[in-house]
Amino acid sequence: MTKVVEGRWFGLVELVCAVGSVALVTLQPELVGWPLLLLLLPWGVRLFTGHAPLRFSALDIWLVLFLLTANLGVWAAYDTVAAVHKFWMLMGAVAVYYTVANQPKRNLPLIFHGLLGVGMALVAGLLFTADMQFYDHDFVWLDQVMAAWTAARPTLPVIKLNLNVFGGLLALMTPLGLGAGLLAHSQKNRVGLMWAVGVGFICLVGLVLTSSRAAWFALAVGLSLWGAHWLAQKFAPRTGRSAKALFAVSASVIVLLAFAFITFTLLNRAPGLSDGSTRLTLLRDTFDLVGDYAITGGGLTSFAGLFSRYSLVIPYFVLSYSYNFFLDVALEQGVFGLVALLMIYGLSFWRLARSTENDGLNFLRQAVWASLAVVFFHSLLDDPLYAERGTPLLFLLPALSIALTAPSPAAGAVRVRVWGWLKPQLTGLALILLAGLGVWFWQPWRAELYANVGAVEMARHELRGFPEARWDERQDLSDLKLARRYLNYALELDPNNRAATYRLGLIAMLEGNFAEATPRLEAALTGRSIPRGLAKTLGYSQTWLGNYERASELLVTVPEARYEMQVYSWWWGTQNRPDLAERAAEMERRLAALGAELNSNPLITTAP
Repeated sequence: MTKVVEGRWFGLVELVCAVGSVALVTLQPELVGWPLLLLLLPWGVRLFTGHAPLRFSALDIWLVLFLLTANLGVWAAYDTVAAVHKFWMLMGAVAVYYTVANQPKRNLPLIFHGLLGVGMALVAGLLFTADMQFYDHDFVWLDQVMAAWTAARPTLPVIKLNLNVFGGLLALMTPLGLGAGLLAHSQKNRVGLMWAVGVGFICLVGLVLTSSRAAWFALAVGLSLWGAHWLAQKFAPRTGRSAKALFAVSASVIVLLAFAFITFTLLNRAPGLSDGSTRLTLLRDTFDLVGDYAITGGGLTSFAGLFSRYSLVIPYFVLSYSYNFFLDVALEQGVFGLVALLMIYGLSFWRLARSTENDGLNFLRQAVWASLAVVFFHSLLDDPLYAERGTPLLFLLPALSIALTAPSPAAGAVRVRVWGWLKPQLTGLALILLAGLGVWFWQPWRAELYANVGAVEMARHELRGFPEARWDERQDLSDLKLARRYLNYALELDPNNRAATYRLGLIAMLEGNFAEATPRLEAALTGRSIPRGLAKTLGYSQTWLGNYERASELLVTVPEARYEMQVYSWWWGTQNRPDLAERAAEMERRLAALGAELNSNPLITTAP
């Protein structure tokens, strides 16, 4: 039995169990997390034969922290059903991590070739599910071909993904396929090489069809860094300089050029205007929301409602995520969740960079760190691994890094060195506890905690049933008593807490008490930048008080303000408030005089 467990086939069977159970969790939300129990079978067999069920590493404490913050995200979410489903997908991602990390090294080339098969499946899904006839592919002939194909193809009853998700996942897979091909070539494995070349070409064609410039860019950066590393290794002996120094210089140049390209080119291709202002506004608005939920997180799958209600101040759905991997995690799981994620990915890259293993798998290690670079740069512009159905692959690359850097059996890897594992866990735990004590005992952080909890309570009340595409005029404001209590606690500890001040101003607005709301909202204007939602809410409150000059200063940059003032001039009339109807009409006239266009889309900046 021991030989069976230590053989390659047991690991592959375990991997099949993991993939099958996670697929069921992802595709069948009604099953909740029950399919993951299937993994107890191989883990139990490992325990029965005296083997550790999991391969432990320095990443374990951070994976635990990530899951704890995800669990907190279920509590914070306004849509518990969706949050529970996402939580189990994250649990599935951790299950995939431990299953892949558990694999013996002789299985890894086969797994890399299998990931090419996943890429081919993604291309098939792209061709048979994505509605590509409305996307700009930069080539007229390609637009025509894809429009004809979309109209003629059969319809498959599977979950659809948008093209950006397909592009991001294919970009992640491409370096892994290249590594598998290079390894097959070095081992004179013709079948493996033909598979890697053929399927890799299909994946590249699929990547072109996605028209995802962010994915193209991230892949170009990752492959450039890989190429720079290869050139540094090749030319170091000729130049008399160390390969590390040459690579550091070339990598620095590539990274600087990449960030410049993001800033001046790719932001212009973001959803919204051609000048990129919409993407920058989206990132800034999300960052402001993160500040309101920094400790607790705003809840899993909660971006859509939080962004619409508190950033755009509208009752309908606009976007499902922020187009930034790191901000999405920070908003939904708080800063602690983001720190856990960064530690998982950072330690994975560090292990690969420091690896001195001489087992013939260097091409695979290089492929993984190139893919990590792809994920990092793509994550600045999109989020296929956390906000969409790619979540089960969230920890695939860290798992591969652990499997590839584990000591070989000849070096004594079968036995777990307890202290070697325990030391980084205790270090991480100490840092987490220190941060937790700071939150509780340092007064500004404690105030932030109360403000976060109050904001969560308020969102769970206001966003119940979101999106209904209209404001709830009959909501019972007595349900906000608990939120108000926490927010007042926060102000007692820190009178300058912006999140608490802003939320109390919003509650006063809901009550129609504009005289109380206005000074609270003005007090929340701290710092140089004014959060969009705060500016809009304060501008409306100033309008209802008749302070047109101040309201104009705030609302002239809100693209939908003039249109909404037209609507309010009618709506206040239906509420028997002719005074407020006239003020809305006056504000609309003033915005028109300032050059504001009549626009109902909050994501298109048309204001001067």
